Amino acid sequence: AAPDPQLSCVFRCVAASNCSKANPETAYANNITRVCDPCGVVGCRRCSSQQVCAECFDNFVLEFSGRACMYIWDDRAQHGVHAAAALGLAVAL
Repeated sequence: AAPDPQLSCVFRCVAASNCSKANPETAYANNITRVCDPCGVVGCRRCSSQQVCAECFDNFVLEFSGRACMYIWDDRAQHGVHAAAALGLAVAL
C-alpha cells in the first residue's frame, strides 16, 4: 500500500516494485508492514532496505554501495553556471 502524495490518510494497493511510482517519497517496500515507506537515500527510485538504494531516479547515479544517489551534473548546465558567474564578476568589476 502506498500513501497518497497529497492525502496522507489515503492509501492504494500497488506492487512492491511500484512504490515510488505511486508516491516518489516512498521508495522502500516494507515487507513486514506491507506499506511503502520513505527511503533514507535521496534520489532513490527503489530501495533494497530503508538505508540502501537498489535503483536511482533518472539523472542520478548509484554510489557508495547503494548508500547515495549522486546527481549527474549536465555539462550544458555546468557551462551555463560558469558563464553566469563570469558575467556577474565582469559586471561587478
